[in-house]
Amino acid sequence: MRIYSKAGVLLLTAALVLMLLTGTALADVIRVKPVGDGSVEVRWSDNDAEKLILVPKTGEDYQADLAEYGSILIDTEGKNRIELNDMAPGQSYWVLTLNSGTGSSTPYPYKASSPADFSEWKTPPRVSGFSLREKNRAGIYATVDSFQAAALEDTENDSSYGLKWQLEYPMLRKPRSFLWQGVVTDPTGIGTVVMAGKRELSTDVDYVSNDFMPLDAYFSWLLEQRGTVPAGTYTFSIYWDGQRVLSAAFDVR
Repeated sequence: MRIYSKAGVLLLTAALVLMLLTGTALADVIRVKPVGDGSVEVRWSDNDAEKLILVPKTGEDYQADLAEYGSILIDTEGKNRIELNDMAPGQSYWVLTLNSGTGSSTPYPYKASSPADFSEWKTPPRVSGFSLREKNRAGIYATVDSFQAAALEDTENDSSYGLKWQLEYPMLRKPRSFLWQGVVTDPTGIGTVVMAGKRELSTDVDYVSNDFMPLDAYFSWLLEQRGTVPAGTYTFSIYWDGQRVLSAAFDVR
């Protein structure tokens, strides 16, 4: 979910939904492969493709998945190759291209590599202080036990929501940089990359980070794509180079 990206997220309009459901075949995606740091390279055969589209894949019916889960659209910038941080580890996708004049390509199935626990620690990381935070109209963040679906779906509600945690990093075996991905998995099992970016660590000593991830854009995206914010248990995970560093559950009621 390109909240963090230079390209920016484009949500599907009704016209684009209709084109994706009924449009003619354009350029087939010719290759989707991991590039070693949790990123995925996608190549296709037609420079006229305007958008690259990711749709969560749960079965063999692309149209049903598109109607149920929505999609993420990414600008191709006139290229026929792009490197993505938008695929959640272990999540399956339909990948296709779109041209507003000629239609969409044949959906290409791809499953991102299943995650393993991060293995470069001399000792395991320690997570503490994981909490749900809600900012009220006075601009004050308070810790809450759960988020309320009715409030998240209320477009007149001007509260803000996020997650806060503390992560104590032990020494690595060697200094290096990582692709950092923050992924939220909803109660239906669909994981979405909410934030991503490179993080540099040259660890001669242990250190502690206090992190916060806003969720307003994610919940708004769910509401626009699916018409609801599903109630149930969500999972928040952090991945470094596609490997899991931490995972924690929270509830929307």
